[in-house]
Amino acid sequence: DDDDDDDDDDDDDDDNDDCEDHEPPPGPDCDATDIAGRLECIDGLTIRSSRADGSRVEYSLTFEQPVDHDDPSGATFTQRLTLQHRDDSLPLVLKYSGYSLPSADHELAQLFDANVLSVEHRYFPPSVPQTPVPWEHLTIEQSADDSHRIYEAMKWIYPAAWLNTGASKGGETAVFHRRFHPCDVEGTVAYVAPIVYGTADERFIDFLSGVGADTLADCRADLAALQREMLERREAMLSRMDGSQYTRIGGPGVALEHAALELPFVFFQYQSASACGSIPSSQADDQVIFDYVNSLALSGMVNGTLDFFAPYYYQAAAELGAPAVAMDHVADLLEHADTYEIGTYLPQGVNVDFDPEAMLDIRDWVDDHGERLMFIYGEYDPWTAAAYSAEQADDSFSYTEPGGNHGATISALETGDREEALATLERWLDTKRVRESAPRDPQWRIERGLRP
Repeated sequence: DDDDDDDDDDDDDDDNDDCEDHEPPPGPDCDATDIAGRLECIDGLTIRSSRADGSRVEYSLTFEQPVDHDDPSGATFTQRLTLQHRDDSLPLVLKYSGYSLPSADHELAQLFDANVLSVEHRYFPPSVPQTPVPWEHLTIEQSADDSHRIYEAMKWIYPAAWLNTGASKGGETAVFHRRFHPCDVEGTVAYVAPIVYGTADERFIDFLSGVGADTLADCRADLAALQREMLERREAMLSRMDGSQYTRIGGPGVALEHAALELPFVFFQYQSASACGSIPSSQADDQVIFDYVNSLALSGMVNGTLDFFAPYYYQAAAELGAPAVAMDHVADLLEHADTYEIGTYLPQGVNVDFDPEAMLDIRDWVDDHGERLMFIYGEYDPWTAAAYSAEQADDSFSYTEPGGNHGATISALETGDREEALATLERWLDTKRVRESAPRDPQWRIERGLRP
């Protein structure tokens, strides 16, 4: 079946052998020599604002995209972009958040003094088609086609090497772009990007049961005890919740249980081992436990957050998949166990059948055709349970930040791994690094918001 799929996808150029002869698209007829003038020559691209920042100029842009790339003359939407322009002779980092528009800077840009083009994912506000929202066009292939059109529109301005990148769902987006348009960029750096199989992938349960091995055994036990504690104190927790904020998920009782079930996942995704000492004990009073659980997990269950992440939940239910969580140790305390499934999180009135072939196709492409892929993971990050394998891909690598979480970076790798990664990137980009490391983005938790 996979071979048949590949035959159907000849137009997608999924075999990298063709990239040797790949010719970048020509630009428009344009007499402008400055960057703003060149941007204005691009059909469908609009400069919304610009500001100078030292040696860089940052442009807020919108780009008109087809809602359905198979019907290019049909409905369109405007996709937000941010361009951090340094010099058109430098490499370009094509950066995806997988969600709304990410910040303009990036570790790779700092390490290699590169330009950065940041892309908002389709269907995240305001890059949304007109209502009623045509959910059927929110697919990984349509998103990859968005990226391809951006490449075709901008490559003539930036003829040097391009890398595409992203963290979390943005890292997934970068890989998907390569699967459908492998020749657009010289390489991909996907940070903390999972490849999930099914809507209840049990690899996550196995990972969390042993994360940190003996070193974090007490931490895991404390989190499990806290899960029971918050459910045993159900009434005290519910009395502190504003019921009107949890209607989207089915009420505060459902929200409380889902937050309890996800507590270890969210803890290890965003915290470091040093935070284990701050987990409330069974002797803590109700308010201390509520405040802790609310800051970590419960705040993610409110209507506004679920509305914002609605496109993600649709994609998870349709193609991306979702983790399973352990329930056995709290099963006797659950009243809404049957609600812990991806359908609970879909927008009201929206239903979709999961396509198990979507991620299997991505896996097979990485193994059989993948080239110049780099994956960065955190040792304790639960999403590492679903890490890509780079073993069969050509000129591809996977690195893990020791003790790292969902904020893992190249700069935080062990010295040998970091040097190997930077040397590889120098080769892919055909340019030398200008720094050995870059500070971790203080906003990384916002940008790396992949949901359990």
